[in-house]
Amino acid sequence: LGEGVGVVVLKRLADAERDGDRIYAVIDGVAGSSDGRGLGLTAPRKEGQKKALERAYWQAGMLPAEVGLVEAHGTGTVVGDRTELQTLTEVFNAGGALPGQAGLGSVKSQIGHTKCAAGIAGLIKVAKALHHRVLPPTRQISQPNPGYNRVASPFRLNQTAQPWTRPARSAAVSAFGFGGANFHAVLSAYPAHRNPLGAHELPCELFALRGASADEAARHARALAAFIAAADAPLALRDLARTAWELGAGPVQLAFAAASVAELSAWLDACAAPGGEVARRDEAQPGKLACLFPGQGSQYPEMLRELFVYFPALQGWLDAGAGYVDTVFPGTAFDAATRDANKARLTDTRNAQPALAMVELAVYDWLRQLGLAPDMAAGHSFGELVALSAAGAFDAATLIELARARADAILGAVGDDPGAMAAIARDATELEPLLAAFPQVVLANRNSPSQTVISGPSAAIAAAIAHLAKAGISGKRIDTACAFHSPLVAGAVDTFGQALAGVTPRSLAFPVFSNATT
Repeated sequence: LGEGVGVVVLKRLADAERDGDRIYAVIDGVAGSSDGRGLGLTAPRKEGQKKALERAYWQAGMLPAEVGLVEAHGTGTVVGDRTELQTLTEVFNAGGALPGQAGLGSVKSQIGHTKCAAGIAGLIKVAKALHHRVLPPTRQISQPNPGYNRVASPFRLNQTAQPWTRPARSAAVSAFGFGGANFHAVLSAYPAHRNPLGAHELPCELFALRGASADEAARHARALAAFIAAADAPLALRDLARTAWELGAGPVQLAFAAASVAELSAWLDACAAPGGEVARRDEAQPGKLACLFPGQGSQYPEMLRELFVYFPALQGWLDAGAGYVDTVFPGTAFDAATRDANKARLTDTRNAQPALAMVELAVYDWLRQLGLAPDMAAGHSFGELVALSAAGAFDAATLIELARARADAILGAVGDDPGAMAAIARDATELEPLLAAFPQVVLANRNSPSQTVISGPSAAIAAAIAHLAKAGISGKRIDTACAFHSPLVAGAVDTFGQALAGVTPRSLAFPVFSNATT
């Protein structure tokens, strides 16, 4: 139990729009019911809770299938949580909700049960979630309630903040009080006033110092450091980052990230010092920028979750591959078996390639917003297609289609043994003669002077790893769906070529170098 006070400003929507107010959310419906003749002062009744929910959705003119977030009352008692979960599940299933459709949590897990203020705390949380387009976490869950069926439930229990990737942009709040008072509110986002950032503060800020020369940028660094030292009130990193940008004009000469004012001050001292250990823009030879897009094997569940959470506008890149979003963001796994299943589902070539296409384009778009413009690009394996799309050869929807076609072609080419791949800690030139006794093993990826990836039949790869181990050379199997870049998948070339024949690429904004370029 705890104590709390919450304050919200309520206004008719037309009046708020007329007055130019910032609108965090719109309340579509509020309804209640009473179980005063029920089982006791604190005993919950599913029938009464259900009545409040049904009245609220009737008043809002929507079905629970349109809700992407539910703020539960969440008493933390066995009978209370079980009853509420049963009520929500029945109402949402009857309202057409799909499995895993909505995030479910309670702010009480972080602030305690604030009694009379509990409902308003939940309302504030939901309004902010809609405003920032983020599904907030419920951090204290170690194991879900036994009544929760992860596979069939319309709800997800998230331990970490998640991007609001689903089309359902409405939310709901439950508040069940002493004596059988049941209330449920339904809210929706006000898109025109949505915050472009997913949080009030970011974990760190990017500081970019501009100027006609490095010396001029260093002077700006000294000026900002002096301002911070003289400040007699707390300073927000986001405001200081804006100040750093506006101090100068012209190209960025110095850039770094800081997670605290103390870290910022240390960076500023280093930037201001002549010859300090800070990377500086070479004015005489500024050089060129190349982007390398990764291929299959770099994927993992919840990849780039933080980027989509803190910059929700990037979630639009997920729309082209909406059918793969749940595979990328499967929700919190509370046991090893679920974590392994999530990883295996994303490792499947048919999921991995479209998933990588979505998130890589999002990262590229984010980098472009920072002012980075590549002079050239390349892609590692599947990344070639993403590099071509980034350069303007075809749009995101076409990229997803080609990713599907490429995956189908590869999987259709392999036989009973899909083969395997392994990373070997040696340069390709040194490794090649050591594998002369394994003709079926090919040097698939020459990643670096200290790593080469080999590919081929499963048994041959296992034998090659054992052979190299005897020579003191370490090797590790890579978790891939098949032996990419080996004769085992050579049959995919013609099949994928037919899919490519139906696409007419547009002119490239910058050169894209092929893996086959010599």
